[in-house]
Amino acid sequence: MKATHFTAFLFAVTVLAASCSKGPTAPRTEVPALSTVPTLHLSLDDANALGVVHGSVVGVVPGGDDPNFAPVAGAQVDVYHMTVPPNPGPQDSVSSFADFKGTLYTNADGLFELRDVPVGEYSLHVIPPPATGYQEVSAYTFASDGNSGQGVRVELSYPLPPPPPPPPPQDSLKVSRGPGTGIHIPR
Repeated sequence: MKATHFTAFLFAVTVLAASCSKGPTAPRTEVPALSTVPTLHLSLDDANALGVVHGSVVGVVPGGDDPNFAPVAGAQVDVYHMTVPPNPGPQDSVSSFADFKGTLYTNADGLFELRDVPVGEYSLHVIPPPATGYQEVSAYTFASDGNSGQGVRVELSYPLPPPPPPPPPQDSLKVSRGPGTGIHIPR
């Protein structure tokens, strides 16, 4: 009887050991979640480009004293790497400093992501969908230190209303010259 219990025990230990031996080399059975955040890779060929920038585009929601913000879906984000020369001259234009890296669009939550970001200064040109009524942001700049996890938040606002026209003059006075008398003011 004892041999039977010992054999059963050995069998159980063997099955347990075999199932645990698969360890980390066992094939994964679950499917990793796919990111729904639009991603732009800036410098795939640069092994030192380790920066990751998590970005969001939000818009001011009118009403109340404290501004509230809502995500802006479908905003176009143009990315530029700024390469300012050490001694820029009057002949240099801002566009000569901007190296276009690519375009992406925010998802439904207003999010985007930049990966493989080298150290440097960057500028974003954000164009909201026309139906939102928000103003575009033409030069949102940030510096990347080459580390991952940096956050960027671009806040959009509505255009300012045009100033009101100047008020009409209160009283009009017509001044003319009378014949040989100098200035004549009719009353």
